Amino acid sequence: MKIGYYPGCSLHSSAKEYDLSAHLISGSLGIELQEIKDWNCCGAFEAASLSHLLALALPARNLSIAAKEFQKVIMPCSACLLAHVRVKKELNGNEKLKREVSEIIEQQAVVDLDVRHLLDVLVNEAGIEKIKGNLKRSLNGLRVACYYGCVVVRPSQFYHFDNPDCPQSLDEIITALGGQSVPFPYKTKCCGGALLLPNEELTIEMTKSILIGAKDWGAQCIVVACPMCHMALETLYPKVESKYKVNLDMPILYFTQLMGLAFGYRVKELGLERNLISPMELVHSLQRS
Repeated sequence: MKIGYYPGCSLHSSAKEYDLSAHLISGSLGIELQEIKDWNCCGAFEAASLSHLLALALPARNLSIAAKEFQKVIMPCSACLLAHVRVKKELNGNEKLKREVSEIIEQQAVVDLDVRHLLDVLVNEAGIEKIKGNLKRSLNGLRVACYYGCVVVRPSQFYHFDNPDCPQSLDEIITALGGQSVPFPYKTKCCGGALLLPNEELTIEMTKSILIGAKDWGAQCIVVACPMCHMALETLYPKVESKYKVNLDMPILYFTQLMGLAFGYRVKELGLERNLISPMELVHSLQRS
């Protein structure tokens, strides 16, 4: 099954490991991710601070290009997903706004596509049973904090595939692969990733709650489904340790990387050597079990 794929800027640069593991996992589950042509940055959270029309035009252009080949587009980045589902919501039924955006992007704005997060498609289309069927190496009770971030299932008026207050998709995957999802109360709290540059101190405070919270609940690692969340948690990890005098000893993985280990893929294939907080001790413990 071929599905359009919008990697966004980070998956071709700082989150290359997410891109690598996403393709491998999807392929194992019978999904071929085909990158849409000539895509552009969606503007994420930043474009809206400059211009509302710009924040609509950037994702509208991507969807209009994708619509020429696909009926469905997968996005692995939660911030990118939000930008694209927002433009669908705003342009549908507003012909005046659609004409304005069409003029800016120099083509007819077409936003009637099925825009989905990668996590959604893996759980709700490939399915948990198929995920179980690809298990090669059990997670063997590994205690995992499933961190969704604040926008993968919110706002639910734009996009809804899981409970916005207590989502379970990641938890179901971890359990299916032999791991243990810890009862993590910070799973949908904001990490402050969008505030990292303008207000690092606030972001440190926000990431501290997530990192120390996961540690307090006995997690051996955190899994994420968004490159912005991954960046904030990994980048500020040593600063949280230093400021709050805590030894976290807890790598942060993309959920596709942990799935890849359970599916039998090798470290280099999954880009695990690229992670800032080395997961190699965890990887070796799984290999020994």
